[in-house]
Amino acid sequence: MFRENKTRVLVEKIDDAIEQAEDLGLAFVAGILMMARLEAVQTDQLAVAGGKNRQLS
Repeated sequence: MFRENKTRVLVEKIDDAIEQAEDLGLAFVAGILMMARLEAVQTDQLAVAGGKNRQLS
């Protein structure tokens, strides 16, 4: 649960940064931030799935 909260906060901050980059016309920077957001979400999902698999074993 703690990990999910930290990931949610990180994703929110990345979303804010994406919005700021877009407002400044920095499309390349916004694209990199979008990839970072995707990585954070996927990593969290893998960690949650891994934890569930360990509990089932």
